[in-house]
Amino acid sequence: MKQKAQRLTAKEIKAGAHEYGLQVEWEDDYDADTSWMDAEQLEAFEEGSLIPYVCRVFNADRSMVAASLGGIFLDNSSASDKYREEVELELLEEALGELMNGRVPHCEECEAVQE
Repeated sequence: MKQKAQRLTAKEIKAGAHEYGLQVEWEDDYDADTSWMDAEQLEAFEEGSLIPYVCRVFNADRSMVAASLGGIFLDNSSASDKYREEVELELLEEALGELMNGRVPHCEECEAVQE
């Protein structure tokens, strides 16, 4: 039976992200899918109180997106702040895995030095 990989703690994720110079960026998601929304959610979206975002994690020199997630609909509540933090941690953990497995270079210059 295959054993699941152990999850990193938030502290470990933040330390690894800092060590590798990972950068988190949030932007409006102008291409977000709203087809799943019910009438109440769609109304909130159309009124501008529910805003779609995309979150990206870049490698150290911003030459590559190491992890991303779009279609994240948030309002201005503290629950949205907590969810934003959770999304960042999940994506940072994914990006660290991509770096560790060599699928994403730390930076373009670093990759060139290794070759």
